[in-house]
Amino acid sequence: METQRTIYKNEVIPISFTITDRLDNEFVPDLASVSIYDENNNLLGVEPCAIDINTITMVTTGSIFSNPGIYKLVWEITQIPYKFYHITNMKVEEW
Repeated sequence: METQRTIYKNEVIPISFTITDRLDNEFVPDLASVSIYDENNNLLGVEPCAIDINTITMVTTGSIFSNPGIYKLVWEITQIPYKFYHITNMKVEEW
């Protein structure tokens, strides 16, 4: 599954989502991180995520999202021993 998001360059905001299983029960991960790629699939960085029960949050940084363009956030969500992935397509625009 993929999600879409648009922000302005240098904007520092939290991006989060809540996870449930197919029966709508809380899915509580053990670990989570997000890998950030530019539109040429170059890895720009890996950011840790905060976990609050079944909500995962990362904060955008102006240093990574300082240029307009398309970015791909690949969320790695671990519930030991399983790993799950989610993609957010991020569009960064001028003010």
